[in-house]
Amino acid sequence: MQSKVWKRPLPIVVAVLVVLLVMRLTSTVSWESTLAGFSGQQHDDDDNDELGSEGELFDERCSPVKGGVPVHPKSQSDTNAAAAAALAAEIAAVPFQCMPSTLSSHLLDAPVGVLRIYVYKELLPSGDLLRDHCTAAGASAEVHFAKRPEEKYFLDWLATSKHATSNPNEAHFFIIPTPIECLFRITDDASLPALEVVQNVLNNHNYSIRAGHDHVLFTSSMAERAQTEVFHGASEQKYYSPVAVHFPNVILMSTESMYTQWFRPPRDIVIPPALNVDDYLDVLASSESEESFNEDRPQLCSYVGDFNSSAERKSIGDSATLRAKYTPVVTITDAVTAPAEVAAIYRQSSYCLAAQDETPSTMQMYEIMAAGCIPVLLTRNYLLPFPNHIDWELLIVRWLDEDIKGISIYIHLENLPRAHLVERRFLVRRARSLLTYGVERPSPPVAAFTHEDPHVRRRAYYTGPSGMIVRELADRFCRKYLL
Repeated sequence: MQSKVWKRPLPIVVAVLVVLLVMRLTSTVSWESTLAGFSGQQHDDDDNDELGSEGELFDERCSPVKGGVPVHPKSQSDTNAAAAAALAAEIAAVPFQCMPSTLSSHLLDAPVGVLRIYVYKELLPSGDLLRDHCTAAGASAEVHFAKRPEEKYFLDWLATSKHATSNPNEAHFFIIPTPIECLFRITDDASLPALEVVQNVLNNHNYSIRAGHDHVLFTSSMAERAQTEVFHGASEQKYYSPVAVHFPNVILMSTESMYTQWFRPPRDIVIPPALNVDDYLDVLASSESEESFNEDRPQLCSYVGDFNSSAERKSIGDSATLRAKYTPVVTITDAVTAPAEVAAIYRQSSYCLAAQDETPSTMQMYEIMAAGCIPVLLTRNYLLPFPNHIDWELLIVRWLDEDIKGISIYIHLENLPRAHLVERRFLVRRARSLLTYGVERPSPPVAAFTHEDPHVRRRAYYTGPSGMIVRELADRFCRKYLL
């Protein structure tokens, strides 16, 4: 009886063992198939990671994991080289071509192709050749870029754009990033040891091929009046500029903007300075509705700043008559210095006064626009950035009357047609996206620069100030020096 009981489950046990064996074999085959599938898929994914939709490089900082199996990426140097070669081939497939404008014979349309720019990285204040020289002159990389953040913004953006090239033979332009105060002693224009280092590098490279016409000396100079004078040739040594003497024909690119013997707008480029974006993020990130352009603001006009650094500012501070009559709708103060509070005042105003500082350039212009206020420019000798692409006369209000102590300027602003106010607000919003660093979009794909539609090519440069700087260089390549 017991033997029969034992014999009954035996077939069941055998059947269970068979099922387990089949499942084990099946799972082994399935796992091997999965690995084979991953092996084939990995090549496709490597290709995609290498270039991506717009040429992103494969990130080697971590190994991807697929189905529980770690996949080790190929070496970063191989990936970088492959990506760079593919991008160079894509760019070279459509040679750079200048395109005349269909609107005017003396204007240029957006070119076809990608402008390539080479940066002398060894001439950065952090480079091996200049680090000690610049530190000794008080122009270390940390100090320099803290004073002039627009330079770092542009160089960082350029390094990740389609325009950057490490091959000087591909370059249309060459950027010299050395700080001016690292080259010259500001007090007496005397040259410093770093000047010889820079000139040796340039002489051993490409400076003489086009006599310097394709080189850009990039040092914004808003920080100090003395440096501005050295940069622009307005020093005590009349008609002398060490920059112009030691770097003949070079394109000067600066936030400072004065008409001088050495700074020539058809050749040289004015760029916007970098403001503290954090103080204006809520305004910059907002998408104003049509109603917001038409809405009334509580203040007619505002001025926030000191009353001492220029004759214009002193006149504003002396306007006692103005305060008595227009105090409810006009804010004139030198007591507010916190950037967030300044921005709040500008946001409540329809018009805001932009007076020159120690030099004709003024940061107020860009703070005012970032807050959505219409700038009233009081400065005569002031060159505005990107004039071929921003119609400044439609956007700003100019007040060139010498008498700004009275109330005539405010009566003028009150009597401006409301339609002009609304239109200017709209234009300010459009223009500020081309003037504000820190919120700039990355460089678009190569196809945007080679597109047959000129409108698409134009918009390829509208990423922000860095894209517009490249467009300014492209215009100069086509218009004046290199054709």
